Amino acid sequence: MANQLGPTDPRQARPTESEITAFWGSVRIEWRATDEVVLNTRWVEEMRRLYRNGGVAATRFELVGETAVFDWFAQRNRLDEEIQICTHLLARIEILCAWFGSESEVPRLGVGIFCADAGFSLDGELAAQLALGGAYLPFGGSDAEAQVIARQLADALTEGRASEVTVFRTEEAWHPWFKKTSAFDRTWVVIDRRRRVVTMFAATDES
Repeated sequence: MANQLGPTDPRQARPTESEITAFWGSVRIEWRATDEVVLNTRWVEEMRRLYRNGGVAATRFELVGETAVFDWFAQRNRLDEEIQICTHLLARIEILCAWFGSESEVPRLGVGIFCADAGFSLDGELAAQLALGGAYLPFGGSDAEAQVIARQLADALTEGRASEVTVFRTEEAWHPWFKKTSAFDRTWVVIDRRRRVVTMFAATDES
């Protein structure tokens, strides 16, 4: 996946493990209340209608504070194995409570359950899940309609900078919120590396 955040400086050393640990201990979460329109697009509305025995949960926030460590890895598109961003974010109770509700709990994540891709793939993944329908309700529209609806959300998330966005996804039911139905348990963690904005969607339905 190409990085479009600017040229990297080969003289800039990789952050040390202690600097990475310090970053995760100090970085703050700033909720993006003004971005509710992104979290309530037609794709979300349609998925909530279809997943009537489960639902769709979403949250969106910005990483703020001393972010030099994040920026080093983000510029090189190395947020997964080296900085383990999903593992760290999903260990924060304030994120989980905002995402799944006040009764949330910190899960034990397996190694490598999230796979990463560039933002270019996002609209296709969202369209495919929408077109699949729910456990009991069909989407009812055409594939072309599903693509249009998904593209609206993907465009809002990538802002025309898909190469600067990393999408982490999994089909694992990694949290008690999921209904543990493999065809319908999905999670997307969408990271705008330039703006340090993270958007999370989880979907589940029960057959």
